[in-house]
Amino acid sequence: MLDEDIAAIQDLALIVSELYETKARFDAYVQRTMEMHAPNLTKLLSANLGARLISLAGSLGRLAKLPSSTVQLLGAEKAMFMHLRSGKAPPKHGIIFQHPSIYKAPYWQRGKVARSLASKASIAAKVDFYKGEFIGDKLVEDMEKRVNEIKEKYPEAPKKDRKPSPAGRRHGRGEYRPRKG
Repeated sequence: MLDEDIAAIQDLALIVSELYETKARFDAYVQRTMEMHAPNLTKLLSANLGARLISLAGSLGRLAKLPSSTVQLLGAEKAMFMHLRSGKAPPKHGIIFQHPSIYKAPYWQRGKVARSLASKASIAAKVDFYKGEFIGDKLVEDMEKRVNEIKEKYPEAPKKDRKPSPAGRRHGRGEYRPRKG
């Protein structure tokens, strides 16, 4: 290798190393800020996920005023409008999919877990915005209990009950309709 090649590789390694350090400093800043302004949301979700939810909502106050069904779908607006426009399957979760209890759950449990997590996140945001006491540990405990209930109640994927149409063709929105005429 030429000295010029080695110098280029060292420069790139230095830049990558600096990026990792900058990311670590920024993550620490987000953690401190979220623990100060939204401790319950931080305990329930994580500092980064809580900050992303607040960002998508516009502010902690707006997040606190949103219904949990909207909190569940924050970040999935494009999929929701696609569902409304063309009849595709509705989204079950938005950005909260990044929470381990959702992305580690089997696909048939994710919607129920997302709904439960969104309701707990909505409660956490309300308590944080209106300066209530710290209930993050209770919310996490309740969430873990609910996830275990879902796992016990729905251990296997539901069986798909599809009946072929008389014409044998499938039509829009996932339903079967007989042919006209």
